[in-house]
Parts: sequence; structure tokens; C-alpha cells
Amino acid sequence: MRARRSSGVVRLALAFALLLLGLAAVVRRQSRGLELMRAVEKARTERAEAEAERAELLHRIDWLQSRAHVVDAAGLRGMRPPSGMEIVILPEAPAARAGQPAMALR
Repeated sequence: MRARRSSGVVRLALAFALLLLGLAAVVRRQSRGLELMRAVEKARTERAEAEAERAELLHRIDWLQSRAHVVDAAGLRGMRPPSGMEIVILPEAPAARAGQPAMALR
């Protein structure tokens, strides 16, 4: 009778140990999933910040290249817009052949 009782206790202990092992595996898997979700969210946030910074820089480049800004900056340096007689339109340089430098204007 005692042998049956001890084998039943061993089986119960083994079943309980397997249950705890399974629960521990689930907890570990869930924890790893949460870590990965946090990493993905952090990467998304960093990407959004980088895209916002890029858009801001592109906007600043557009402003710095705008005629209004160039005229203001030139005025601060003592320059003025050219008059009609001071503007010279040069002909387009001929296309350079492969491997040869473009011809210099004389």
C-alpha cells in the first residue's frame, strides 16, 4: 500500500513540476514578446523623429535657397540686384564627349 501511495505522490509531484515548467516557458515567451514590442516601438519613434528632422531640414534648405532669403542676405553684405544692362545670358556650353573635358569659353 505504501508503494502505491509513494508512486502517486511522485506522479503528482512530476505533474506539478511539468505544469510549473510550462507556465515558466509561457512567462518567458511573453516577456520576450514584450521586450521585442518595446524595441519595435522605440525604433518607430526614432524613425518618426528622424523623418521630422529631415522634413525640417528640407524646409530650411528651401528657405535658404529662396530668392527672398538670397536677396536679403546679399543686401546685408552690401550687394544689390543687377539692373537690366548688367545681366548677361551666356550660351549653353556644348556637351562634353565621353572622357573629354568641356571646352572653355574664350
